[in-house]
Amino acid sequence: MGKRLGLPRLLNTFTEQVRAGAEVYDFFRKRDELIDLTPPGDGRPVMIVPGFGASDISTKILRDFLRDKGFEAHGWGGGLNAGPSEGALRQCREQLEMLSKKFPGQKVTLVGHSLGGVFARELARAFPDQVDQVITLGAPFGADDDHSELSVRVLLKAFHLLYGGRRDFVGRAPLTDHLMEPLPVPTTAVYSQNDGVVNWRQCITAPAENAENVEVQSSHIGLGMNKQSVTVLMDRLSQKPGTWVPFDRAKYADLGYPQAQAHETYEMPYRPKRPHGPHSKVF
Repeated sequence: MGKRLGLPRLLNTFTEQVRAGAEVYDFFRKRDELIDLTPPGDGRPVMIVPGFGASDISTKILRDFLRDKGFEAHGWGGGLNAGPSEGALRQCREQLEMLSKKFPGQKVTLVGHSLGGVFARELARAFPDQVDQVITLGAPFGADDDHSELSVRVLLKAFHLLYGGRRDFVGRAPLTDHLMEPLPVPTTAVYSQNDGVVNWRQCITAPAENAENVEVQSSHIGLGMNKQSVTVLMDRLSQKPGTWVPFDRAKYADLGYPQAQAHETYEMPYRPKRPHGPHSKVF
């Protein structure tokens, strides 16, 4: 029996909307300063997948910001993200393929908010040759190993649909182990202890050579418009392909990143042992 993660703090849940609104206001107030913090973009393609119950409208502020920085930011083009389905997965594949063809010779950076981050991770796992890196914002791809949490049960059900009802898609290992398996591309998992929708412990990646966790102070809804998380994204995009190094919070000390990150002292209840197992393909 694994250690239960528990639900987010009720205070964080009840104040999600208010805090997200404040973060949007703060983002626009400091927008020009944020643009100047990191080098201009190099025109590389970026695909942003919205969270459950959201559409490309929810990521428009972030995409506009990335375009102003000089990146080719695109949504997923799939309308409302109603959860894993054959149509949603097909849309993800087709959008990635479209961007790969539109920008020959360049790999696509995948950014996913909440459930969109789970999609982005699995898309990169399936098509690593087309993906430069993955950046997730409050994506619940990790959980306790007894699968007892409500959000985990929902995720399990969703991924059974995602894999077309097959029972062998992750071999004999628990599904959570599969979702936590290190990706073949650089990965940055952004999370917040103030998340009012998912427990932050579900949003951190297992240690790996090309994977990192970065804690920010943000609501769940506001992660795509929070000055700290957006700066993490911009810093990751400022790296030339093939030169990935972990995020250095000291470079942006004025933004108020937590001095001690929660994941650094957190012992995960399980650790995946199969880097890229034979049943790890989703798409």
